[in-house]
Amino acid sequence: MMPGEKDVDPRGHPGGLLVVLSRSFSLMRRCLTHQACAIGLVAVVALATCIGMALAAGIAPPIVQDEFSYLLAGDTFAHGRLANPPHPMWKHFESVHILQQPTYASIYAPAQGLMLALGQRLTGHAAVGVWLSVSLMAASVCWMLWAWAPPGWAILGGLLSISQFALFTSWSRSYWGGAIAAAGGALLFGALRRLIDRRQARDAVVFGVGLILLANTRPFEGFVVGAVASALLAWRLGRRRDLAWGVALRRVVLPLGAVLLLGAAWTLSYNWRVTGNPLLLPWKLHFEQYGTVHPFFWQAPRPAPAYNNPDLRMIYTVDQQFAQNRFLEPGGTWRAGAHKLWVLYDFFLGPALAFALLALPWVIVKDRWVRAACGVLLVLVCANLAVLSTFSHYAAPGAALVVAVLVACLRRLWRWRPAGPVAVVLILALSVPATFPRYRMYGMGYRWTWAMQRRELTDALLGTPGMHLVVVRGQIHRPEQTWIANAADIDHSRVVWARELSPEQDAQLLSYFYNRTVWVLDTDVIPLELVRRRR
Repeated sequence: MMPGEKDVDPRGHPGGLLVVLSRSFSLMRRCLTHQACAIGLVAVVALATCIGMALAAGIAPPIVQDEFSYLLAGDTFAHGRLANPPHPMWKHFESVHILQQPTYASIYAPAQGLMLALGQRLTGHAAVGVWLSVSLMAASVCWMLWAWAPPGWAILGGLLSISQFALFTSWSRSYWGGAIAAAGGALLFGALRRLIDRRQARDAVVFGVGLILLANTRPFEGFVVGAVASALLAWRLGRRRDLAWGVALRRVVLPLGAVLLLGAAWTLSYNWRVTGNPLLLPWKLHFEQYGTVHPFFWQAPRPAPAYNNPDLRMIYTVDQQFAQNRFLEPGGTWRAGAHKLWVLYDFFLGPALAFALLALPWVIVKDRWVRAACGVLLVLVCANLAVLSTFSHYAAPGAALVVAVLVACLRRLWRWRPAGPVAVVLILALSVPATFPRYRMYGMGYRWTWAMQRRELTDALLGTPGMHLVVVRGQIHRPEQTWIANAADIDHSRVVWARELSPEQDAQLLSYFYNRTVWVLDTDVIPLELVRRRR
């Protein structure tokens, strides 16, 4: 070739550009049909979505008492401990959903706290652990759907889980979880279908991991979903006449049993370190110490224990019993049930994706796996109706099944030519704008909550030299306003929040923290202001 000549293909076009484009599309096509690449892509998109929301609206502060409890668990794990020793001044630090005796620890199952600890250790921010859990959820959903649908639809399902469950929701913009339980459900049901189809030991291991994640995120709902999945597995394998018992034992029972044994050992060890009893859950111990209202709405309240401050009495007696009394009013059970169903519908479907269910009758008739998924979801909904209150993360173990049903319906709609493809495109196009109302709650709206005020006060103290003690006085105004929340290592925290009790007890508190600047925050005075207290 002479200098200055262009490389021209036989059709007269610059060959270099066509070759690059052709190879790029070919590489993209191979990546999207390669399971590991597709799952990795979905995980990256989920992580990028969470980072983008944080850049647009900031990292959301904790706003309800559950989040402070989970953050305590994350900080505890990040320090290399399962629980903290009780503090000598523990009565001043009592707060909702936090144990003070026999250890200082969260009352919740540990999986969410472990993810927060991971984010804290990697970057110093627990919110990164939330983003990683969302990424794990989306990847797990895509992996599950790879056994339920063609590759393209599996990728679509993974992306759908991001837009529906992570775009300005409590699962990605708060600390009380949801995504890890959803990942556990996806691993469970993805392994279930693979076990029935091919019976590989690795799928039995994944099945066990899914059960362990559910047990360590949502114990009650996880037990319900896990029991149904285990029963389905035993029933389907028992019906296979071509499956020898030796093969089932070697490929399913033994690997699954080994994983569950390790998971049980971990759970019992965690309970023992937190409560002193391997069989006593932290939540159960907390209920025995503070609670009056049982989790199921038909259970009568228990006598109130002795409380060390009026705030705890207000929350655990008046507020919780008021919530239970709603069920006891004439027609209250039906109204409460309808509200719970609306909460679940609004989060998991919404007005746009609900149109995809128009194809559900045809899908149920044709697909036995969709019938099984609907049956599991029905059981899970009934379990949520039985408890006193319901939030979206309570039903998180079934999130992947919701996506699987939606993908099956969208596939059926796609076949209804000529209008089907247009309907699918419209449903998917409208599903993202349908989530925008959440922005008010989990977007910039966070900046106008009391939680933002608490963060601003904390940041102001952190910008002031020395170590500080904030003594909070005044009555509680909303049960979710948790002013008293501290890190795992209270004595070495630069800012410590404590409740004002009696003059004698307060004198002991000030004597214990003799080297700190003392501030008083009166929550009954508006606007809120820190006032320095003379010793």
